[in-house]
Amino acid sequence: LDLCRNAKMYYFETDHSPSMRVLGGNDQIPRALADALPDVRFNAIVESVRLTSDGVAVTYRQEDSHVTIDSDFAILAIPLTTARSMDFNSSLPSVHQKLVDEISYGAVTKVLIEYRKRFWDERGWSGRLTTDAPIVMTWHATSHFEHERGIITAYTGGGPGVKLSALSDEERIEMAVTEIEKHFPGSSKSIENVATIAWLNEPFTRGSYMALAPGDVLKHWKTLFQPAGRLFFAGEHATPVQGFMEGAVESGQRAAREILGAP
Repeated sequence: LDLCRNAKMYYFETDHSPSMRVLGGNDQIPRALADALPDVRFNAIVESVRLTSDGVAVTYRQEDSHVTIDSDFAILAIPLTTARSMDFNSSLPSVHQKLVDEISYGAVTKVLIEYRKRFWDERGWSGRLTTDAPIVMTWHATSHFEHERGIITAYTGGGPGVKLSALSDEERIEMAVTEIEKHFPGSSKSIENVATIAWLNEPFTRGSYMALAPGDVLKHWKTLFQPAGRLFFAGEHATPVQGFMEGAVESGQRAAREILGAP
């Protein structure tokens, strides 16, 4: 069912809006949102969430202090992989606890390689590769910039993503560089900068986007859209536009509307 939904969304919809890029990077969006809010608490790690009949108590750690906030409602807008490290004090309904414990996430890694010149243009290559090697695919990530330099993104997910996540950053970068060099000899001589990330290893994601496993749709899909008492769910996982920032924003708007309409 999830594959059918993705196929419809990605390949069979004809009414697509154009893709947009944020000047200065995507982090400009949450930074602007934070600037507009009166009370944003940074470096605050939530350790406990307790549901009651008339609200939600959230306890977070900030440096050496623990603070508890009692609220009428709360929105859980983090990856459910990280929610597994929280203590819900046995207050979550069983279907929501199973959702948090069982829902599947991807194991994406990326390697970004900046080249001093876009050698692929000279060779008539688009920047895209699809391989059966651990580096599953590549693409040109800076086609929207007019510049002599360019960046190729090497992307891996699934089983190969788990294996690459276990490598050091240096090993992962070397594997991507070697794969591109194999297809385009001499390309590595023009490398300027490299960067990599393995989302499984990031403590506040512990995975990439939600990647539904067989049976997840029937077991968990409806629960993603149902509040647990006065605790609501939002994020890229709690939307039909799953895996994208657009879906995450839409889910937050949905959760806010539901809270405003709650008794």
